[in-house]
Order: sequence, then structure tokens, then C-alpha cells
Amino acid sequence: ALAAFYPFAIVAVMFLFYYADFALGATVSLVIKANEDSATIGPVFSFSLASTVVDSLTSGSWLIAILTLVMSGIWPHVKLMLLLVSWFAPERNFSMKARSRVLGFLDTWGKYGFLESWFLVFSMSAFSIEWRNVGQSASMKVHTSPTLAFYAFFGATVLSLIMGHTASEFHRIAMTRRAAGEKQAARGPASAPALNGSSAAGPLPLAVTASSASTSSLGVGTQSTLCTAASERSEDRLCTAGTASPQALGARAGPWTRAAISCGLSASVVLVIVGASLRSFHFKISGLFVEFLMDEPLDTQYSLFSVGASVTRGYDNVGLYVLEVCFFLLSIVVPLVLLFGLLALWLKPLTTPTQRALLHACHILDAWACLDVAVLVLVIAIIQFSQMAEFLVGKGSLATPCNVVKDVTQEECLNIDMAAHATLAPLILAGLALFALPKVVVRLAEQLLGE
Repeated sequence: ALAAFYPFAIVAVMFLFYYADFALGATVSLVIKANEDSATIGPVFSFSLASTVVDSLTSGSWLIAILTLVMSGIWPHVKLMLLLVSWFAPERNFSMKARSRVLGFLDTWGKYGFLESWFLVFSMSAFSIEWRNVGQSASMKVHTSPTLAFYAFFGATVLSLIMGHTASEFHRIAMTRRAAGEKQAARGPASAPALNGSSAAGPLPLAVTASSASTSSLGVGTQSTLCTAASERSEDRLCTAGTASPQALGARAGPWTRAAISCGLSASVVLVIVGASLRSFHFKISGLFVEFLMDEPLDTQYSLFSVGASVTRGYDNVGLYVLEVCFFLLSIVVPLVLLFGLLALWLKPLTTPTQRALLHACHILDAWACLDVAVLVLVIAIIQFSQMAEFLVGKGSLATPCNVVKDVTQEECLNIDMAAHATLAPLILAGLALFALPKVVVRLAEQLLGE
């Protein structure tokens, strides 16, 4: 059933991305309340993926434009197309080795589709302005509202990652059966059973191999596809070798390598915790509009923790609560779990099957650990967000009154500046460590385990 359902699921996710790319993703409005009455002005700004790219290019924010277009616009569709190719292409056209590399690449880089989602999280902090009078009878709040298209994009990104893992799992099943088939063939022709998906004339068409019920393993000479692996039932264990006494994986490496990996992973844990906790950047909101209401500019300092917490501050929206939880999980919790998992893999005496299972789990965790994505978004925002915000103020609903104010007073009515503190360094180092170190450790572990 999965063999037939999988390609339709990929196409459905593609259409979800198409819808999210061009529909309105978020709006920024002014909500004014007095006693029992309220009024909404705006939207002052509005965002979609397409408009973000256009506005970024127009304002000269090239980094935001290029990364948004490539990682949130083009990359998700390229990934899904490659998954379809990997699912259907027979081995004579797409070797097992090539398929393994492609699926590994897709798993590694798929998380960068969250770039646009995390950019909205930081934008909500930037536009966080609220004023109340002394008697609390009147208030004004800048209200940022993600739309259905934003949640569609976020959900499509999550589904895309899941689809990638699904293809990778069936590829692993196919590889395991291939290895078992080669061992059978090595024992002699008499011990090798007939192979599903093959005949005297060669491999059967995909439609036959995908729908046929089989109890045999994929062996040497089979033109296997992921669709074939998905349609067959398997009772193969993830790891069948390794009955030796438990041994730490790091003990198999040289002393310098063992020490370097151990220190690197331990330091990364500290960097993630410290970097996410320190207030490392600030938004300064100034101009006549803000000073008229609050007598002075707003200068709010943030850490990665407080940025995530600010998503739901002053809102009662289930979708924003889900976004907040996902931001914390993917940007902080999953990276820490990944690092602790790699430390356990490297230092704790484990049997070989357990080591392989833990290594596989760490590979999946690395595909979801988004601290490096959040740090990339933060660095780009620090460099170019102020420039883009200035353009948006001059383009949105406030453009006409702000231009009048500027002509009369020679001052801006609204400025939004974003700047980094020296305490941003640990967070950047943590992002770099999460980008590189897990991949190095996973690769080294695969070599030590003979995979």
C-alpha cells in the first residue's frame, strides 16, 4: 500500500508548497483598543514567500532574497523531485551507491527549508510593540498574524522531512537484503532462492515488482527500487552482526581522535546551553511614532530562548503555540539530544547492534536539529533586517503619513534596527559546531563499524 501511496503523498506536498509560496503568509496590523471598543489599522505590512523575495531585492537585502528564494522556494521542490526519482528509478539507471548518496544529501539539507519559518519567528520579535495608557483604558499593539499559508508551508516542510526519512528507511532495507542475497549467492547456486522482481528475461517492470507479494530477499542481480522495498514485507533486523562484548566506539579510534571528539562534543553541549541563554542581540524601535507613545525608543534584548518565548506573548492562538514548541524542540532540545546521543555512542560501552541503532538514530536527529538554521537566519537578519524594515515602512500602509512626517520634521516616524552583542559569539560557535561536528562523528562511526 505504501508503494502506491508514497508518490501521491509527494505530489500532495508539492502542491502544498506551491500554495504556500504564493499565498499571503503573514500580516502586521495595528490594533487600537479604548474601553470596550477596538479598531484594526492595516495590514501595515504583509508577507508571502514571493513578496519577501521581491521586497528584499528591491531594498537591496540580497542575502535575504537569495536564501529565501533558494532554500525556501526552489530547494523544497527539488528535494521532492529527487525523492520521486529515488523511489522509482531502477538500479540499472540509478545505482544503489548513487541513491544512498542522494538520499543522505536530502536528509542532511532538508531542514534548511525551515529558514523562512524561523525568519518569521525573529520578525515577530522585531515588530513586538505594545502601549497602554496610565489607566489601562486604552492600548495599542502591533499584531503579527501568520496565515493559513504559513502553517501550510511549515507543515509541508515537516512532511518533506518525513518523506525523505521514509525513502531512506526503505533504501536501508533494500541494502540489507542485497547484502543477505550476496551472502546466499556466495554459498552456491543451490542455496540461492529465486528473486522477486526478476525473470529469465531480466527484471520485471516496476508495476509488477511493486505490487507483487514476496517472501524472498533482494539478492545480487536484482534491479531493486525503493518502491520494491516498500511493497515487500521484511522481518530483517536493523543490525544482525556484533555479538562481541560491549565496547566504547571511541576506544576503537586513536587516542588523539578519541580525545578530540570527546572534547568537541562536550564543548558543543556547553556552547548550545550558554549560547541559547545569553542575551546576544537587540531590536531598537525608534522614531516619532514610538517616542510620541512611549517618550523614548524601545530597546529590547533577546536570547534564542526569549525569541522563542516571545512568539506567543500577548496572543491566544493555538497555531502560534505549536510554532513556539516546534521552535524550541528543533532549535534547542533536538540539538542537545543529538549531542548527548553522540557522546553515548562515542564513550559508552555498547554492543555493535546497539551502536548501529544509536548511530542511525543520531543520523535522523541530525536531520532535524535546526540550531544551525536558526543561527544562519539570525546572522542574516542582523546584517540586513534593518535595511529591509526601512523599505517595508516606506511601502506599507504607514508610507503616506510617514512621508508627510518626514517632510515636515526631517525625522523618520518608525525605525527598526537590529544589532548583535559580543555575547552572540557562543551561539554562532554552537551553530557551527552543530553544522559540522555531528556529520564528522557519524562518518567516523560508520567507518569504525564497517558500514
